[in-house]
Parts: sequence; C-alpha cells; structure tokens
Amino acid sequence: MLTVRPIEQKDAQACAEIINHTISLGGATAYEEPFSVDGFDQNYREDTALCFVVEQAGRVVGFQGLFDVSEGVLSVGSFTDQQNPVKGAGRALI
Repeated sequence: MLTVRPIEQKDAQACAEIINHTISLGGATAYEEPFSVDGFDQNYREDTALCFVVEQAGRVVGFQGLFDVSEGVLSVGSFTDQQNPVKGAGRALI
C-alpha cells in the first residue's frame, strides 16, 4: 500500500538519493548538480509551496514539490525511485 504525506526533515536523505540518481542519468531533469542532504532539505522542504512524499511500507519511494514561480504559476517536480521502482508511486503523487 502506498501512503502520501507532507515531507518532513527526516525524508531529506532518501529524497536526495532519489533525485541524485535521476540527475546522474542525465536528461530527465533540469537539475545538473547533485543535492547535498541539507541542500535538498532547503530547496524542497523549506522553499516549496507544497511538497509530499510517497511511501511504501515506511520507505520513501518518491516525492513531489510545487514551487511558486510567479503570481498564480506553479512549477511541479516529481521524482520516483528508479533504482527500486514501485508501481503506482508517481500516480499516487498526482
């Protein structure tokens, strides 16, 4: 069963690993440089309008952040674990 909940500081390590793997693959995100755990926490937990994680059995398997880029305009970034994919994780975030 998948559970979606608001991101917490404790999720930063797992989320940084997910996004950094995606960055290392190239071409799937605008990000080019990997995040430190603190950098991820600042960017996604503190600087987003909203951010959620999706878990399976207590393991973070994806996350989604909504960034307020201008009045009435949001940018959405969604990432799921590509090393150990979980069917439905992306859909659960939407």
